[in-house]
Amino acid sequence: MLKCLLVQIRKNRPIITLTLIFSCLLSTIPQFFLPDVYNSLSGQYPDLSRFYFLALPAFTHSPGMLARHLIGNLLVFLLFGSLIECLIGSKRLALISLVTFASTTCIDYLHTNWPNPLGGEFHGASGICWGYHVFFIFVLILLYEKMGRKVFKDAFVIGLIVLCAFDFVGIPVFEVVFAKQGFFSNFGQTLHLVSMIVVIPFLLAWRKEIECNVQKLITMEPIEFKNRKEKLSLILFGLLVCMNAYGTIRLIAISCK
Repeated sequence: MLKCLLVQIRKNRPIITLTLIFSCLLSTIPQFFLPDVYNSLSGQYPDLSRFYFLALPAFTHSPGMLARHLIGNLLVFLLFGSLIECLIGSKRLALISLVTFASTTCIDYLHTNWPNPLGGEFHGASGICWGYHVFFIFVLILLYEKMGRKVFKDAFVIGLIVLCAFDFVGIPVFEVVFAKQGFFSNFGQTLHLVSMIVVIPFLLAWRKEIECNVQKLITMEPIEFKNRKEKLSLILFGLLVCMNAYGTIRLIAISCK
């Protein structure tokens, strides 16, 4: 299956997936060289002069979350994101990324009285990438319908299933059983659920095209996306990424003064 995916990637570059990965690294890495780079967030609120605060928490992972959060989110983008982008196209992936960003950002704003005080942890890209899990589960069902049990002998598919199972089961079990926390004590769990719920209508609307493209993925036929009208999603996605980059640069400049 990995070979099939790489064939499609050569024809349709996963530009949204790669941009999301870059944005997460861009806003997170400076913290390891400038530990106080995000101190200026404390007590600040997004307004016309600080609009970039809206984007930063959605891409920023605090250093303490590196192993269990940043790397996990990057893997979801790299593996699930590239697969989904090949099946629905860059414009539609940009659209669902915007929808998940907007919904989880609003929920986080209402919950934390924006932004998190220092000492709390930024929710990072989980609000965006957890919606991808729903798409992957649907794609897995289609692969099983078309390939039967043979799909579970594919090493790449097995790896994706393990990652999905770890996110759905491993993380909650660790927090509830070993860390002795309530399921919703980590507000990230709520953001995960919101992200998954808001993508369902899009999945249902695009299900026939996804089913067709999964067949093309299996047979290595070219997957083409013509006459798409979601150009606005690319523009808005670009603005979101630029906002995150601008905010990161501003905070680095403040920290270096």
